Amino acid sequence: MKKLLSILFLFMLISNGIVYAQESNQLHFVAKKKGFRLYKGDNLVSKTIYIEYSDFSEGLCAVTDDGWNWGFINGQGQVVVPIKYEEVSDFSDGVSLVSIGGYSSFINNHGKVIGDIKYAHIDYLENGIGIGMIMNPDTAKYGRFVYVFNLVGKTGKPISSDFYTAISQINDSLFQAVIYNSEYHVFLDGNKKLIGNIPYYSSNTANMNNAEVTTGPEFPSGDKGRLNFLRSNIIYPRKAIESGRQGTVYTTFMVKKDGSILYPNILRGVCPSIDTECIRIIRILPKWKAGKKAGNPVQDTYNMPIRFV
Repeated sequence: MKKLLSILFLFMLISNGIVYAQESNQLHFVAKKKGFRLYKGDNLVSKTIYIEYSDFSEGLCAVTDDGWNWGFINGQGQVVVPIKYEEVSDFSDGVSLVSIGGYSSFINNHGKVIGDIKYAHIDYLENGIGIGMIMNPDTAKYGRFVYVFNLVGKTGKPISSDFYTAISQINDSLFQAVIYNSEYHVFLDGNKKLIGNIPYYSSNTANMNNAEVTTGPEFPSGDKGRLNFLRSNIIYPRKAIESGRQGTVYTTFMVKKDGSILYPNILRGVCPSIDTECIRIIRILPKWKAGKKAGNPVQDTYNMPIRFV
């Protein structure tokens, strides 16, 4: 999901603490002591102060109040989507991906929820497909992981009825997924093709690694580099901080022979927002040093605790 942070737009100029747009006839925000107000040219559109804002998309602009809740206003400064969400994406084809209460869904430009599944998170991709993440409904089928995943369209509904133990994007038109220990290629229309199995990728979370491995996978610059990467890239969810949520998330993922990362999931979580952040971090990991057997690289799983305090 695209996080909306401190985004300034329209090639803004700063002078004496005031932010102006280069084209004076366009909608733009002007910095005030406590935030930003919307103007059109030199004319004030709305007296309301917003802490952060995004660019206008499809006639709507995402803004935050002083409680760091997101919503949308139109070009007249009117709130058209309530300011109550933890995260939002810009509108595209009439929908936005939003997060509230640790769960994600799509809304239309009137704020109405689209779709009927309560996702812990939806990772919305550039190809118009999302990877939906929900609590695991069947450990006998999917293994003893906290979440399962599926492909979601802009309607907020699954593209197919299949859920997966884990799923990773290979390119714009192909995903690779696992159900318990069977691997599949998954296509944009939701169809899947069996490509093999991983005998050691099972529900036995105490011993999920490849028994053939003599040297386990390693971050390219070792444990110190791995910890530095986590410290530099983790974003502690604001709402989790405000509600005092903390603890250690036990993550797992696959390291392929070439060092690329597949199949992130959670063995033991803290809450959906923190668990989602851990999945995001795993997906941006650089290539690792693969595990080895007799000096040759082999595919292996890696369990990694991530502590939030």
